[in-house]
Amino acid sequence: MRIKLGAGLDGMKPKRIHSTLGEKEVGLVGFLSILETQCGDSPVTDSTTTRIIQYLACLKASDNPDRFYHRSFAVDQFNVARTLLQWRDSWYEAGWKGKFEGDVSQRLQDMADIEQSAKGFVSHGLGERLQNILLRIKSQKTQIERVYLLDTLETFSPLWQQVLQHFEVEKIVALKPSAKTSAKKVSDLSVLQNSLQQLSSQSLSKGKDASVNKIKLASDSSFVVIKARSKAVSARLISQWLAKESENLQDKTVALLSS
Repeated sequence: MRIKLGAGLDGMKPKRIHSTLGEKEVGLVGFLSILETQCGDSPVTDSTTTRIIQYLACLKASDNPDRFYHRSFAVDQFNVARTLLQWRDSWYEAGWKGKFEGDVSQRLQDMADIEQSAKGFVSHGLGERLQNILLRIKSQKTQIERVYLLDTLETFSPLWQQVLQHFEVEKIVALKPSAKTSAKKVSDLSVLQNSLQQLSSQSLSKGKDASVNKIKLASDSSFVVIKARSKAVSARLISQWLAKESENLQDKTVALLSS
């Protein structure tokens, strides 16, 4: 099996995915699911909301007036649980084992105390699943022959880099701007894509944030930003705009950004 791996391929995809026999184009979550299946690990089926509710129960059990989250927790339990679960998940993805060695701040000690009841009760997040896979692939073989990266190796978290070291990794597949252009005219979308590609290249070569000169767009409708108060209103505006511009969009590549 050959894997084409891109960090952004778990969400909305800008093009149709063409997976064939022995080949799959997946994001990080998709790749992790493949590894778990081939290593015999049980899939994680609990939703994010379910995991938040599980962690909320652990926070409630550990709560007392001395906990750093106590006052916020009394006002909004669900959002406090969601935020602290995000902290916990990011720590596990960075290699955390659920406890701290030596003297730590009260906040970190509180998190470690909560973890005593959370570990084994809260469904595994991405970091915990990655740590389990790292243990498995040291002694188990998979059917994955090669992994083609759509992003540079440095953009992956340390745990993901350790996982990828167990496979033959092909050099990065360069993603080129896909907007259609003509000999006479360069579309706004093409200008933006080239600018983003330039920023990415500069960041990788210099190892820091890069910048480009301001660009002027021609308002040719190839890049449109729609702002609305809700997703439902945004979706309606997009559908209305597409219906109005349907005849003008033939043979064009258009990007819509809603917020």
